[in-house]
Amino acid sequence: ARLIAIIRNYHVSMFSRASYLTHTLPVSSVKLFLAKMAGSAFWTVLTVCVMYVSVVILGVSSRVLSLEQLFGAAREWDLSWFVPAALYMFVSLIGFIAVCYFVMNLVHTPLVRAHRNGIAVILFLFLAIARGWIDGKIFVSSGESYAAISARSAFASFTGYSQPAWMVIGWEFFWAVLFSAAGIWLLKHQLEVE
Repeated sequence: ARLIAIIRNYHVSMFSRASYLTHTLPVSSVKLFLAKMAGSAFWTVLTVCVMYVSVVILGVSSRVLSLEQLFGAAREWDLSWFVPAALYMFVSLIGFIAVCYFVMNLVHTPLVRAHRNGIAVILFLFLAIARGWIDGKIFVSSGESYAAISARSAFASFTGYSQPAWMVIGWEFFWAVLFSAAGIWLLKHQLEVE
């Protein structure tokens, strides 16, 4: 549901009749694009936090989980993986939003005149598959099992990648910057409003 809200909000504010107001604001394309990304990231992170809190409240209220169990187990957790994992998830979220916005900007250029929604879905799936293939070639050692990878560190267990956290996060950051820059360029130079 959050993905649909991200796509719909960006589409309405950037490409529909209401976008006339957006594009007449005295704001650069870079600031406009980054503000849209920041807003989407904020609402997505807030949604995830509310979801986790709701699950805990539901577990406690249905007596499946007690607060003593929850806080008792929390004292035993090894949280050394948490900061890199949270940073990885956040940078991945930014990259995901950047890909969505890039695809939406691309299908609203003179290159695509008809069937924009279908082409956007196909292009998004193609980019996701290509990105997964590239990630697999770079980060997953051939013949190495997930158990062997996850034995290296909690972060490796979380991501399934055998490389250090800084390398995986840097790779995600590279993709986020690449698709953001491409989306901004399209927004500046090629955009067609409906």
